[in-house]
Amino acid sequence: GDAKPALAMFRAPIVARVTSVTRRVCTAPVGNKRGSITKVQLVSVWGRARPARSATSIRLQERAAGGSFVTAHTTTSDSNGIFGSQLAVPPGVQIRFQWLQGGSWQSSPEVTPAGQPS
Repeated sequence: GDAKPALAMFRAPIVARVTSVTRRVCTAPVGNKRGSITKVQLVSVWGRARPARSATSIRLQERAAGGSFVTAHTTTSDSNGIFGSQLAVPPGVQIRFQWLQGGSWQSSPEVTPAGQPS
């Protein structure tokens, strides 16, 4: 039969949790554009790239509503494909990771960071 929807999450599990309250950050001016103040939240991301059998490059990506995924951070997994990292992202974004397997980038399911525990 058809693959169950949970298969993608089993192949590349990802967890994203907000670890700090929303705060403001000032972005630096670029060229002739002035800097701006943007709301962000600190998000802890954990994932596992399967079937990695050695350390592999990981791209953490974010996507705002209606936009495309962009790489926000790069890291390296351990020999089992497991990684953990933190990102500062605007509220409401979706997060996924990509890893290199057999010469092509594979993508995890996308998740919205879970709220800060009380």
